[in-house]
Order: sequence, then C-alpha cells, then structure tokens
Amino acid sequence: MSTLKADTIQNTSGGAATLTQQEAARVTIAASDAAVLFRSLNVSSGVDEGTGDYKYNLTNSLSTTSAENCVSTCALGYQTIIRIKTAEASTSVVDIESINTSASQTNAAHGVAIHGDLA
Repeated sequence: MSTLKADTIQNTSGGAATLTQQEAARVTIAASDAAVLFRSLNVSSGVDEGTGDYKYNLTNSLSTTSAENCVSTCALGYQTIIRIKTAEASTSVVDIESINTSASQTNAAHGVAIHGDLA
C-alpha cells in the first residue's frame, strides 16, 4: 500500500488540477441570525436584509442559479425552515429566508450547502 502526501496538487501545466467524478459542495454557509459567517466556502460576504432575510455573495459564480442546484439547508437549533428565495436567486448570490412553523419570517442561525458546477 502506498501513501500520498501533498500540500498542493497541480496539473501538468502548473495550474489547478481538474478533479473528475467529484460531487463536493461548491458553496457552504454556516451563519448567525445576523448573517455573520461562522464558516463558509466560496462566500465573500453575508448581508442581513431584515427579519429572516439573508443574502450571501459568492466569491466564484455557479454555472446555474443557486435555486437550480441541489441545495441542503438547516436551521441551527430552531424550529425553522430555511429556503432559497427562487425569485431572487442568481449565479453569484444565494438569497435565503427563514420561516417558522407558522410560515412567518423569523431570524435564525442557519446552514446551507449547494452542489453544482462553478461557472
């Protein structure tokens, strides 16, 4: 058995290696109820747009809108539903809202993972 240890893998031209057959999340968000990021991947900033309304700007755009990709969401410690706002979805912005079990917008810490291809 061999062990491969590396800090950086490059293609033969010295650029980023293309990994095939990979289905890792392209965007991850773990944020407070005020859009303060705890952890993220491919997110440049978060904006609290009001009660239960959050927007995240992506560092690298997706090839299709955030609503057209496989999306997983969760509310962290609340009885809340997190959903992508499809009318405001784009390739460079993830716009979400959190709603409670009465279908009213409510603030909640949240997590989002988006799978798909980068532009």
